[in-house]
Amino acid sequence: MATIMQLPHEVIVHILQNESISAVDLIRFGSTCTRLQQVIHDNKLCERKYYQSCPTAEKKYNREKQKKIFHHIKFKERLETGLYHIQKLQYYAIMISQNKLCNTDKEQLERLLRSITEDSTMYYFVWDAINRISAQTSCKLFSNLTSEYYFKLIFHCLKEYRFVYKQMKFINMPKTKQLLEKQLTIVAQYFQPHVSYSAVKTWLDGIVQTVLFRLKNKYLAHSICSTTLEQFSFWRDNNIDDNFWNETESKQIMCVLDKYIFSELEIHKLHQLLKTSDLEAKYIKYIAECFRQHLLTVTYHIVARRLGIHSILGLDGRNIAVIWKPKYTNGYIKYGDNVEYFYMSKSSNLLYPSNVIRGRRNIGTGNLLLFHPRSLSNNIWMTLEIMQSFNRELRCSHNIYYEWNFCILLEFLVTCISFDVERINIAYEYEYITNKIEVTSKTVKKRLKKRSKSVKFAVGMIVTHHDDYHNGNDHNNHDGVIMGWHHECESELFLINLNTSNKCPYLGKYGQHNYHICTCEESEESEESEESEEFSSRARQPHYIVLIENNSLCYVQQDQLSIIPPKKIDNIEIGKYFSRFEGTYYVPNKSLRKRYPDDTAAIAKILAK
Repeated sequence: MATIMQLPHEVIVHILQNESISAVDLIRFGSTCTRLQQVIHDNKLCERKYYQSCPTAEKKYNREKQKKIFHHIKFKERLETGLYHIQKLQYYAIMISQNKLCNTDKEQLERLLRSITEDSTMYYFVWDAINRISAQTSCKLFSNLTSEYYFKLIFHCLKEYRFVYKQMKFINMPKTKQLLEKQLTIVAQYFQPHVSYSAVKTWLDGIVQTVLFRLKNKYLAHSICSTTLEQFSFWRDNNIDDNFWNETESKQIMCVLDKYIFSELEIHKLHQLLKTSDLEAKYIKYIAECFRQHLLTVTYHIVARRLGIHSILGLDGRNIAVIWKPKYTNGYIKYGDNVEYFYMSKSSNLLYPSNVIRGRRNIGTGNLLLFHPRSLSNNIWMTLEIMQSFNRELRCSHNIYYEWNFCILLEFLVTCISFDVERINIAYEYEYITNKIEVTSKTVKKRLKKRSKSVKFAVGMIVTHHDDYHNGNDHNNHDGVIMGWHHECESELFLINLNTSNKCPYLGKYGQHNYHICTCEESEESEESEESEEFSSRARQPHYIVLIENNSLCYVQQDQLSIIPPKKIDNIEIGKYFSRFEGTYYVPNKSLRKRYPDDTAAIAKILAK
C-alpha cells in the first residue's frame, strides 16, 4: 500500500494546502522526518497557510499589495514565530490566573506584546488566532474561566499597545499629514484591524467625484472645473489652513456638497469596500443609523477639504457642527469670531434642506464651542476609555449616553491632531497599559470572611436583585452572581474601593455601568425616627456585591435578593472571580475561595433548602 512518502512533492504540497489542515498541523507535519521538513519549506505553501490562518490580512491586502509588501517574507518562520507567540501568551495567562507572575515575567510579557504590536503581519496573525481560541470554548484550551479571563485581558492589552503604537506614529507626522480620516481609521482598526485606509480613501474619493460632477453641471464657469489633478491630490493628502476659493465660489461648492451629503449619501454602504462579513456589515449599518447625523457632518468636513474648503469642527450642545468663515487667520478661528455653522438634525423625518440646522454666531456664545486642546497623554488614554465605553454602550442600546460619548470621542480625536502637543515616550504609554496586570508582589492579603447564621447566601450563587427602592414603584429585577458580601452595610468603603481599584480593565475608567448601591448610610440621617430605625435595621443586615448581566454591578442588602433557577450570567468579569460554571452555581477560583473559605461548602446546603 502506498504511503504519503511515496507521493510526489507537488502532490503533498497540494494536499497540505487544504483549509482543514491548520498552521499547527503543518508545522507538526514537517517535524516528522527530513523529507517532510523540506516540503514545508515551500514558501508558497506557507504563504497560503498564513492567509488561511489570518483572514484579517487576506481582507486588508489585495493580491497586488501582498506581492509588493510581503514578497521578501519567509512565511514558514512567520508561522512558527506566530504560533510560539500565542503559546507564550497562553502561558502568561495561566501564570497570572495562578498568581505566579513575577516582575521578570511581566517585563518579558511587555516585550512580547511590543514586538507583536510593531509588526503588522504578526499582529494580524495573533489577532485572528486569539479570536479563534476565544470562540472555541468547547475545546477546553484553558482549565478554567479565570485563565480564559486573563488571556482575554492580555489580548485587550495587545490591542491597546497597537492603538498607542499607531497613534504615536500618527501624532509624530507633520501637522499637514494628520488627516482626520486617518485618525478615524486608526480607531476603527482597534475594533477591526482589517479596516484599510485605502478603502476609506476610495470611498471618499467617490464622494468627491460625485460632487465635482454635479458642481460642473450646475456652475459651468466655476474655477474648480480647470483645477489640476495635482491640486486635488494635494488637498486629498494634506490639511489646508484656508479656503482656496473666494466666498462666492466657496459657497457654490458648499451648496452642492451639503445637498449630496445630507440628502443622499448612505454611509453604511462603506462596508462593501471594507470587505466586512454579514455580521460586521450589520454592525456598521447599526452604527451608521445611531450616529447618522454626526457621521454625515464629519464626512462633510473631510470631503470639503478635498475640494479646497477649510472648515473646523465644533460642538453646539451635543451636536457636532461644521464651523466656517470666508477667511481664516493661520487656519484658526478665535473666540469672538463671527462664523457660519451648521449640523444635521437628529430628526430622521425631516427632508433636505429642513434636516440641516444653520446659524450664525460668535464663537464662545451660547452653546457653540470649538474643540479644546488637551495634553497628549490624556488624549490617548481618555480616547481609549471613551472607545471602550462607546463600544459597550452600542451593544447595550438601552444606555442613553452613547451619543454623548461619540461626541466626546470625536472631540479627543480632533484636538489630538489640531494642536501642538507635547511628545511623550512610547515606553511610558506601554507601561500604563500593563499596569492592569498585577504581579505576585502586588497582591494584597485580605481578611478572611467567616460566615454567620445571618448570612443566607454564598459567593457563587445565582440570584436576582429586586430594585424596589431606587425606582419608586417601577420594580426592576437584575439577575447576577454573588462575588462578595459584608456582615453589614459598608457602602462607603465599597465605593472607595470601587473608585480606586482597577474595576474592569476591558471597560477602562468608566468601568461597569448601572450601579445599584444601597442607601442605608445616607438614610440613617433621616429626621423621622421610625424611618431612621427602619433604615438602621437594613444597614445591620448582610450586604452583597453582585455581578449582574450586561456588565453591571450592584451592592444591596440581603432582603433585596432571592434565588432564581440556574443560568449563566453575561458579565465580562465572571472569570476574574470564578473558575467554572457548575450548572447550578459558579465555583469561586482559588483567590476568591481564600477570601470566603466556607462559602463553597455552604452553597449545597442552601440550595438543598
